[in-house]
Amino acid sequence: MAHSKRKSIKETITKVTLMVGCLLFLGSAIFPFYYIFYFVSPHHMPEGNGGEYLIYYWSFRTTSHFSPKGWLDDYVTDYWFYDNGFYEYVPGPTLSWVFILMLAAQVLTLVIGIASIFITNRLLALFPIVTCATVIGLMIYAIQVLLKSNFALTPHQPGYWLTYPSILLFLLAFVLKQI
Repeated sequence: MAHSKRKSIKETITKVTLMVGCLLFLGSAIFPFYYIFYFVSPHHMPEGNGGEYLIYYWSFRTTSHFSPKGWLDDYVTDYWFYDNGFYEYVPGPTLSWVFILMLAAQVLTLVIGIASIFITNRLLALFPIVTCATVIGLMIYAIQVLLKSNFALTPHQPGYWLTYPSILLFLLAFVLKQI
């Protein structure tokens, strides 16, 4: 009886760990993972006013905010992964495909993570670790490409940072399923 009670507690802890890992990972997909900040010279603008650009990056979308000097309103442009502008706006044609692969890995991580809550297969618990690590690798690659044109001091956003506690929780759940 004590053995079955310990096993039940271990399974509950494993499921809660996986649920929290999935929720944190969902947050990493919802929040942007990086942003770029740079200035535009007045000589490059038709009106003769310079300004500041701020571009946020998700795996599935980019949002740019342009604040012209001397103007009260910002110009905001949103490109989603299904828009043609997404592939033109993201620097480099291959980087937009990296974002699409990242989105696919994020969806796969969530689907497999949720499935492993309900299915007690030990091997299945390994896949969220692998796909989450893939997302981290793709984010790091994208950041290295985007880093060259960035003036921001802390460009990493919550979407990037939330992947690390997620992968730790997925790893903990995997270890708990192996015991």
